[in-house]
Amino acid sequence: MPSLPSLDKCPSLYGTYRTTLSPTFLAKAKDELHENASTRDPSLAQMREFIAKHPQIQRCRTDASFLLRFLRARKFNVIAACEMLENYLTCFDRWPQCFRISDSVDLYRKLIDGAFLVPLGYAAEGQFVMLYRPAGIELSWMKPEHVFKLGSALIECYLEEEQFQVCGLEIICDFQEATLTYFGLWTVMDLKLLMDSTTGAMPLRTKRVHICGLPRFGTAVITTCLAMAPLKHQQKVKG
Repeated sequence: MPSLPSLDKCPSLYGTYRTTLSPTFLAKAKDELHENASTRDPSLAQMREFIAKHPQIQRCRTDASFLLRFLRARKFNVIAACEMLENYLTCFDRWPQCFRISDSVDLYRKLIDGAFLVPLGYAAEGQFVMLYRPAGIELSWMKPEHVFKLGSALIECYLEEEQFQVCGLEIICDFQEATLTYFGLWTVMDLKLLMDSTTGAMPLRTKRVHICGLPRFGTAVITTCLAMAPLKHQQKVKG
């Protein structure tokens, strides 16, 4: 079993990066993200120095696999990557009820068994595809925080894969048969946290979001949600 990554923010020795990317995806990283050997090592060194000197960061991974998530999400703009890292750590610290799984495993088994959020695997172009389908869930016990927790847990798992980091994520949101009760679960504050975390904190390269089967009574919720997202993210949504 592989060992857990260290949370020592200032280790005496940093590990050596070894890529798991194929030549095709290395070329994609170079063309789309400005990543190569001459940008990668200095950028990692700058992020590690930032973490080591940051007075509010007490514990943080500094391995290349973790830090490259943020560098790739911000196309090797180190300042922007460090800002995203700060936002990421803030989410887990400020809203633990939404990002740290502490309740019953059975609850999340219900979400998984109901095909609420389903990883579909990698598409031909390399991007990872995920299906979001709320219609199959009995809602009497469900809260938006359960969506955050399951979603962040899945994203954390796949972010360990370099192909996911480089090629990004495509989401299919299937709202067929979704009820008014489901849309009524979401407050404006829930929607803002969702948008802030997915666009400014989680190191995701969201390529496209496909929305299908949206009932008329759900339009206002989705419109409000999109209005809180940066324009470049709004343009990735296909109805």
